[in-house]
Amino acid sequence: MKKAIITLCSIILLSQAACKREEQVKPLAPTPSAIADTSLNTESLAIEGLDPQSATTPMYVPVIIAGKANAPGHADGVGSKARFYSPSGIFVKKDGSLLIADGGYIQRIVPGAIVSTITESSGSYAPEGIAATTDGAIATSNPDFISVYRSENDVKGYYDCFHCQIKGIDVDPGGKFFWYVTANVTPSYIDSYYGKLDPKDEFTSGGGYVASDTYAKDISLTQNGNKFFATDEGVFEVTKGEAIYKILPNAKFDDLTSIAISKDGTKIYLADNGSLKLITRCPTCEPTLKKLVSNVDASAIALSNSGRVLFFTSKKRSTVSKINLQ
Repeated sequence: MKKAIITLCSIILLSQAACKREEQVKPLAPTPSAIADTSLNTESLAIEGLDPQSATTPMYVPVIIAGKANAPGHADGVGSKARFYSPSGIFVKKDGSLLIADGGYIQRIVPGAIVSTITESSGSYAPEGIAATTDGAIATSNPDFISVYRSENDVKGYYDCFHCQIKGIDVDPGGKFFWYVTANVTPSYIDSYYGKLDPKDEFTSGGGYVASDTYAKDISLTQNGNKFFATDEGVFEVTKGEAIYKILPNAKFDDLTSIAISKDGTKIYLADNGSLKLITRCPTCEPTLKKLVSNVDASAIALSNSGRVLFFTSKKRSTVSKINLQ
């Protein structure tokens, strides 16, 4: 009888131990605060990394979304399985997905870090900029011209810029028109201008002047329609009344290649010689400049719709990455 009791107790103890081991390997349910952290913005939660925890990555820590560093190629896939040749232009659509101008291709990244090819780009030069209207039109810019894609695999038209080099491209706050910036280059001078392109008829209008002796690189618009430009001479703002300001006129930059503006215009993000920088402005204070991340070989940048994430491409590394801003 005593032996039977001992055997029964042993079975119970073993069963309890097994249950404890089972409890140890069960994943912990996320706390309410953790859930709040990882759902800050649904438009970028899944594409900021390969798992939702990337949404809680510390501020300013670069995370590769898609592609593999120093492994150029062309392949659709998820995360590190995807390949890019030389990703340059990047644009965040209203639904949070990303458009990438990559060599001879236009790529899309959707939640889950899923990369797919939309179409092959057209023209003798690879696109350097990319943007999309809310009704689905996509435009890419290269030094020769702007290509307008009415839908996938349907190039609607071109806008050729004679004697100028088209650089960056963006959309107006309403998402209906494209705005682009050009550098007019001659043997005797360089001037920079901007223009407006209607994707429905490819006519340009509403253009203006940025600066003389300046080579414009990129354009970004705020919610109120003010335009900001990254140039080889620094950062310029053109208001709706066409007043022109140079922001931080004494600041020194190495090689500005891209610009992204917060909706209210108080934060100006820059890609400068591969590093990521931030100009902060307020109505009652002087603008300040600080470096966020050094030596990430950033080519082009785009701000998430929530303003909490900065995405960037790297032509040198063949990757698309992000940093959390909050």
